[in-house]
Amino acid sequence: MAKRKRQHTVQKRYLEQWKLRGKFFVYDLKNQEIHPSEPKSIFRENHIYNWDDFGDEGKFFIDEIITDIENAAFPIIAKVTNSPINMEERYSLSLYIALQMLRTPKMKGQLHELTLALSKNMLIDQLKDPAKREELLKAMPKENQKIIKQLSTDPETKVDELFSKKLIIKIKNIREIWLQTSLELLKDLTNTNFHATWYLLQAGKKTSFITSDNPVVTISCINNSKNPTNKDIHFTEVTFPLSPKFMLLIKRKGGEQINRMYRKTFSESQESVRELNCRTAMFADRFIVSHSDKLLLKIAKLAYADWKEIRHDKKVFDLRSKGFIPTRDKPKNKSIRLFDRFL
Repeated sequence: MAKRKRQHTVQKRYLEQWKLRGKFFVYDLKNQEIHPSEPKSIFRENHIYNWDDFGDEGKFFIDEIITDIENAAFPIIAKVTNSPINMEERYSLSLYIALQMLRTPKMKGQLHELTLALSKNMLIDQLKDPAKREELLKAMPKENQKIIKQLSTDPETKVDELFSKKLIIKIKNIREIWLQTSLELLKDLTNTNFHATWYLLQAGKKTSFITSDNPVVTISCINNSKNPTNKDIHFTEVTFPLSPKFMLLIKRKGGEQINRMYRKTFSESQESVRELNCRTAMFADRFIVSHSDKLLLKIAKLAYADWKEIRHDKKVFDLRSKGFIPTRDKPKNKSIRLFDRFL
């Protein structure tokens, strides 16, 4: 595999489906601007996971894993809209969706913060325990041993100061902590989605689905939606636009293992499709995508107030960091009706 400098945070092949005559439209929710674009030009970052301290051999392996998952799942996306899929294909698609949930820049940043917190707590724990502290000193280069001894005088205060000042210290296995955390989340999300009820939603003749730079949306559908806990992830609705005409809705019901798929075609009333599109827009990190500029402008106008609140609300941000469960409150725009026919 070529060692690419630029990598897409949303698969380019996936975005291709929203093209019309070679282009699609992108709406910038932050600047409230719309412009034509193409898949190769958007949602890219340089060296997303290629940290120098992974070493030459492992430097690109995360991107290679991502590519393998995408290559295995994309033919299934095309198949599921036309015919049933088997359990192996269902798992591959579940893995693809879980991966997309974790690989956006915003989620990557949240996982990075989680990694730092875990590393910080690990270091404090090692400094407080005499045996662990001795092991840490032996593993450290001589030039860092003095720092460890200084930190040991008041671990909690001094480690906090160390991290807040963003001083560089080689903490053994810090990247491995990040990788292990990410892999565990990927496994849990994949299994949770796999063991759920799936609905293949098809838009009517005069409607279509949009997508975004954060296309997988997870919303709590419990009664106590204002104060969800981590275990409430088992009572959620996950939406993922497959194409302008199809969307996958995954309903988690308390960990029930149902493994069924239903197909639903909407009428031309547009109400349900509009609400599902507003979900996609409200939980976009910044950009929404469609083949129709008129549709984007309409959805952006409906969803902007909610998007702005979700984007800047610390409580929602913290919930997404801990359990990936945005709350399912009533939209600010009264013309949006919550899609709840399957609840």
